[in-house]
Amino acid sequence: MQGFLIRRFWLLRQRLISSTASALVLPIIVFLTLSIGMNNIIMETMGNISYKEWVYPGLIILINTIFITPIIFRDFYFLRLESRTLITLSLSPLSKFQIVSFLIFSAIMEGLVLSMISIFILSYLMEISIGLVSFFYIIIAISLFSLIIANALAT
Repeated sequence: MQGFLIRRFWLLRQRLISSTASALVLPIIVFLTLSIGMNNIIMETMGNISYKEWVYPGLIILINTIFITPIIFRDFYFLRLESRTLITLSLSPLSKFQIVSFLIFSAIMEGLVLSMISIFILSYLMEISIGLVSFFYIIIAISLFSLIIANALAT
């Protein structure tokens, strides 16, 4: 498992500028398109929760899905088309199930790190203060949803 996380870190270092730029710009674009545009249409939700607090977890999950899709596509499809990574990984003593599980887990970890940046950017833009329990709940929800998306994309 540690080797897959190190591999993910090396891949992140290779595309550091594009990953950093997308992690900084994507939350701003999603905020401008969804939050500001819909803010005037939906004034208050059921339970009298403000629209910004109501839409915040959904925006984070949407951004995480956008982050994790190219990671999974690169690991499972693009490199297989070029016959580079999966052949060398299949020569390892791990079973195919373990290889796929470790690739998915490392992709979820990278998506989670990039989503953490989005969490802080969106909380600043939306002027929302999140409690510690809510923050951990959002992290758990992102992890579970990422697992579902990664499994759906990998199969």
